[in-house]
Amino acid sequence: MASAEVDDGLRSRYRIGAAADGATVVLFRDGQAVRYDRDPRAADMAAWIRRKTGTTVAAVTDARTLERVAGQEVIVAVGLFKGVDQSEPLGYLRVAEEMEEEEPRIRFLVSDNARIFSHLGIHVRSAIVLLKKFDGGRAELTRDLTEAGIREFLRAETVACLVPYTRATSSFVRNHEIADRVLLFVRLMSRSSSSGDGSVETVEGFAEASKLHRGKVLFVIFDVDEVEGRKELEQFGSADECPLLVFVGPRVRRMPDAQSLNKDQIETFIRETYENKKDPEEYDVPKHLKTEL
Repeated sequence: MASAEVDDGLRSRYRIGAAADGATVVLFRDGQAVRYDRDPRAADMAAWIRRKTGTTVAAVTDARTLERVAGQEVIVAVGLFKGVDQSEPLGYLRVAEEMEEEEPRIRFLVSDNARIFSHLGIHVRSAIVLLKKFDGGRAELTRDLTEAGIREFLRAETVACLVPYTRATSSFVRNHEIADRVLLFVRLMSRSSSSGDGSVETVEGFAEASKLHRGKVLFVIFDVDEVEGRKELEQFGSADECPLLVFVGPRVRRMPDAQSLNKDQIETFIRETYENKKDPEEYDVPKHLKTEL
């Protein structure tokens, strides 16, 4: 432990802020300094240190252990490699190390055990099996197990097709690398079912359309009956316009009063936005709105 107030040289070397900024943890791993610059709460710091000092990818040899881990975690990636060139497992390890601190969190496992292959129903020599508590519960990669292919697969399949905007997901939505987003502002589905405003049909169409753009466009649904949803709605329109569909990307475009939309109609809205079509004019965003999600 060192005092930032006393050792100016140490503070400068590791780019540590003033003491008033609170404690800073610098972990040395394989000769490299890794800074902790997130939530300063002790529990979060401790969890970060455990992850960094542990093994990024754990070996699994029996189905019971695999099922236990899958039951505890939201997302589990299992790398299966049996008698293959070392480039595939090494690529998997490199991607795991790269993504270990990213959101959403992924638990990485690896196995060459025939029982694990059989348990997961894999009959090829190498595969990545993703077990997740959303969007069907499972995804597989059995081709293009290059480092780039594994990375692209994990980045696409670990994001839910449809992300509900809440306090817990707000940071993920704002910071995600997918730049193009389609937003739906709507009242609670339980209320909308009796309101007759077509919200239920639009939500269903929105969910179906989201499956066609996995990994390329982020689909986010906002409940305007909740504080978080109302706050974000202020940037794009008003509650009177809900259901409100908004595209945020190379340009921003709105569809107010988006009642009873099906998948094809939402797809048309997205396609015409990319094609820069401006008809009808009411889809354009009023100049006074900030649109900075």
